[in-house]
Amino acid sequence: MVVTSSVFLFVFWPVCVAVDYLPAVRKRRRARLWWLLVCSYVFYGWWRADFLGLIALVSVASYLVGRAVEPSRRRRTLWL
Repeated sequence: MVVTSSVFLFVFWPVCVAVDYLPAVRKRRRARLWWLLVCSYVFYGWWRADFLGLIALVSVASYLVGRAVEPSRRRRTLWL
């Protein structure tokens, strides 16, 4: 999906933004982050579905490194 395509401009983007601004989603930060992650995967998967595994792997690795970096300054320096 290209950002200048009519599917993106008139269907995908408005749906993602509309759901993101729903009060039920707006209140729950975790639900909002999951929604944006799903939208990102759909966007990239629309182009090449075979790369979704790689994108998921990078997402999980980034999350785990972020969790490892968080506790202390020494660990942060080590990981970075």
